[in-house]
Amino acid sequence: MIPKPLVGPRLMICEGPNDRAVFDALLDARAIAGFEIAYPSKAETQTGGRNGFADLLVALKLQRGISNIQRLILVSDSDANPANSFRAVTSQIQTAGDYGVPPSELHFVPSLSGLPEVAVFMIPDTNTPGQLEDLCLQAAYRRRSDLQPPLNTYCTAVVQSSWSANRESKMRLRVLMASHYHKPNVGLRQAWNARPGPLIPLNDPCFDRLVNFLLSVP
Repeated sequence: MIPKPLVGPRLMICEGPNDRAVFDALLDARAIAGFEIAYPSKAETQTGGRNGFADLLVALKLQRGISNIQRLILVSDSDANPANSFRAVTSQIQTAGDYGVPPSELHFVPSLSGLPEVAVFMIPDTNTPGQLEDLCLQAAYRRRSDLQPPLNTYCTAVVQSSWSANRESKMRLRVLMASHYHKPNVGLRQAWNARPGPLIPLNDPCFDRLVNFLLSVP
């Protein structure tokens, strides 16, 4: 989903609505202004997640207000193989055409045809496997350390050997949210206004790397 019209001057592209919910809350909590957020959705792309970046970038060229965007940041999970995940993002940028293709993370490169400069930010980083849920888990564990030991016991009993680390992290976070909010269906899109207050403190240092990068963007 692309904001319409685009106001700018900076645009983050993330993998989906859950990620957007976290980033919206983070920008607000850390008082970071001047960013809009987009993600691949059925309105603009054939594919969701990181594989929809190319379609979204193509659609972005035709959006009203694209000239207002000076800096474009694609934010993606490192998943099990950070190097492959970074290459997947840059491949999507190259497929879209006209945009600059960063040779490394956190490096802005110019684009053609008056399009914004482009950078890539990987979560946790380009050397560490993981995803946004892992950052949320780190913060949640510090907020509710009392829930981590029983959660570990539960996961030992139910997690299958075939589960990926990413899948287990997603499950752990959902169980923590259900336990904290006393509601089984609370997800990342509902977590910021639910009682008894946030499970994921956005001032946690695990988010500092992303925050510091966003604050450094011209």
